[in-house]
Amino acid sequence: MTRRSSPYPALTADEARALYAAAPSPEMRRALWEIRRLQDLVVEAWRVSEMREMVAPGMVDAGRQGAARFRDQVRAEPCWIEDKAKRDAEMAAIEASWSRRRVR
Repeated sequence: MTRRSSPYPALTADEARALYAAAPSPEMRRALWEIRRLQDLVVEAWRVSEMREMVAPGMVDAGRQGAARFRDQVRAEPCWIEDKAKRDAEMAAIEASWSRRRVR
């Protein structure tokens, strides 16, 4: 799976506010709230990845719980639901590749 490239740089919070100021509308407000929600998801992904690095007793369970909550959040995302068939095919190909490597 490849990451999509964008011809635009990532927006800072000030740049997003400037977009709204330049074209205030209910649609722009909705789009900017969606961007903010997705930014929060990225921050949560970072937090969960940091939790995985913790090895102190008791922290392993906290890391697993954080990872489970994050997986649930991602599974509820429209892009996850919409592209499930494509992703399932990609995962099947990856798993088949792993199985071939183990057989050798």
